[in-house]
Amino acid sequence: MNGKDFDYYIAAATDKDTPEELTEYTVPVCTWAVFECVGSMPSAIQVLQKRIVTEWLPTSGYEYANAPDIEVYYEGDQQSPDYKCEVWLPITRKK
Repeated sequence: MNGKDFDYYIAAATDKDTPEELTEYTVPVCTWAVFECVGSMPSAIQVLQKRIVTEWLPTSGYEYANAPDIEVYYEGDQQSPDYKCEVWLPITRKK
């Protein structure tokens, strides 16, 4: 990876067998910091992600854990100013 590329998955939790044309990924067990995001997408989540990394994370006593970030989108009008979703950040205590 060159520092600019990353994998982005669209996923759903299931206990069913994975069809051949899809890939199964098991999210590792870890501690999560969960942030509520309110606002029109995608700008609201972009602003939140920037604030998490530049404001919360440096002062929190935590650092990124070796796991993916998760964005949870709910049904509703994603262009609405009161649309709600969540960002889950995998964290571990700083050493």
